[in-house]
Amino acid sequence: MQVACLFPLDTIKVRCQAGGVSARTVVKQLLASGSLGSVLRQLYAGVFGASLASVAVGSVYFFTFCAAKRTAAKLVVDCHHDSVMAAVHYDDAAPAAPVVAAAASSTTSSSKGGSSNSDDSGEGGLHI
Repeated sequence: MQVACLFPLDTIKVRCQAGGVSARTVVKQLLASGSLGSVLRQLYAGVFGASLASVAVGSVYFFTFCAAKRTAAKLVVDCHHDSVMAAVHYDDAAPAAPVVAAAASSTTSSSKGGSSNSDDSGEGGLHI
């Protein structure tokens, strides 16, 4: 469809460049050359070859794009899977301390007169 719509414009552009004339001059020359059928034949001369080339290039682009998309999706899934597995292994290696125990030891150390944020002994207190 794109080739059918734009090919006549491309033909006029090429004739402008080749002849060093304006598009208006090229269109006047085409219209002066004869009937509507003659004008259309001149405008669409070579459209079949251009259509074949467009289909070939589009096919290569489509298949290359699909292959790249499939490969990228596989890489993303593999990377996501690896990061999820690393997070699971990380969580298994270092179990989290219960929040209730930390809060209880904080009240215990503060009732003994200790400061919960500056306890350097390593026991009791809530360290942030």
